[in-house]
Amino acid sequence: MQKILLAVYILITSSMAVYGQQPVIFQTRGKAINGYDVVAYYNAGQPVKGNDSLSF
Repeated sequence: MQKILLAVYILITSSMAVYGQQPVIFQTRGKAINGYDVVAYYNAGQPVKGNDSLSF
């Protein structure tokens, strides 16, 4: 019984470690929202391309 519990514990903790290595923000080509400015969208009412010099 202890071996089964140990095996389940190892399986759960190892899967958590793999899941934790996924990127926090989905991004393509280094840009999370393909270069659009999400704040300007609310002011302009339409998608607005962001400025590359203001990225980090």
